[in-house]
Amino acid sequence: MALDTKLLKDLYYDMYAIRRFEEEVEIYSKNGTIPGFIHLSIGQEASQAGPVRALRSTDYKFPDHRGHGAICLSGTDRKYVMAEIFGKATGINGGRVVRCISMTSPAGTWGSMAYRGRPWCQPGVCLQFHVPQA
Repeated sequence: MALDTKLLKDLYYDMYAIRRFEEEVEIYSKNGTIPGFIHLSIGQEASQAGPVRALRSTDYKFPDHRGHGAICLSGTDRKYVMAEIFGKATGINGGRVVRCISMTSPAGTWGSMAYRGRPWCQPGVCLQFHVPQA
């Protein structure tokens, strides 16, 4: 992938969009509107923007527990991600997941799971789609 001016501007826009989204989440988290603790990715925007740009739309994505930006950049509408963070029924998983852990979306984003067993889950999900079912 060549790093031409357009791609660099697109990556910058993606990183900026993630930063603004996370700053909004931070405001609501600090004022207590979002219950509990939330993992923000402020300062880690490039680690989401770069890989998402490199993936194809048919690839499955397994963002980490700070993956709100990757989920949004993968094609999921930001308002549904924000609704999930707030625990609203209009969220990606009907508000049941809240912290985007194990969140799935129509854009092929799976399991932003913040636990040590996560690497064992990814092959299982992938095999589900690539091994013929008996």
